[in-house]
Amino acid sequence: MHRPSLPLLFALAACEAAGDSGGGGAGRPEPPRAQPRAPAATAPKPTPVRGDPGATEGCPVTIRFGSYAMGIDQPALAAIEALLEDDPAVTSVERERWGREGEVTLCARVASDQAAEALASRIAALLPPAPRGPISVATRVGVVAQAPRRR
Repeated sequence: MHRPSLPLLFALAACEAAGDSGGGGAGRPEPPRAQPRAPAATAPKPTPVRGDPGATEGCPVTIRFGSYAMGIDQPALAAIEALLEDDPAVTSVERERWGREGEVTLCARVASDQAAEALASRIAALLPPAPRGPISVATRVGVVAQAPRRR
């Protein structure tokens, strides 16, 4: 009786571990191959401020939604997005996701600084007193409102 040599056994074991029993893969289905994806169309993003996730530079009105480890205040986001969509002063809105729990920053573009201040005041009026997560509204001049209010 012929016994296979030790190097041959090691080679066979390595082939089996790699998924090839030496039989050309007969009886084994081919693994599915990844299908190439078409590149996704992306809208231009606001320029992030280094060291501050979700902050944007040069944005007329910035609305930032944070989280206390349980997600953002979705009803407040929906109300503010509806206001931005219906406001004729708003020329565009950019959305920058920056967290794992839905944290997002919206950048609302308007024609003038006066329009930005007026829009920020309307958004501030929509902020709930005790949101699920922190929300801030700022213009280029600075923070207009925060919820919850800082003491």
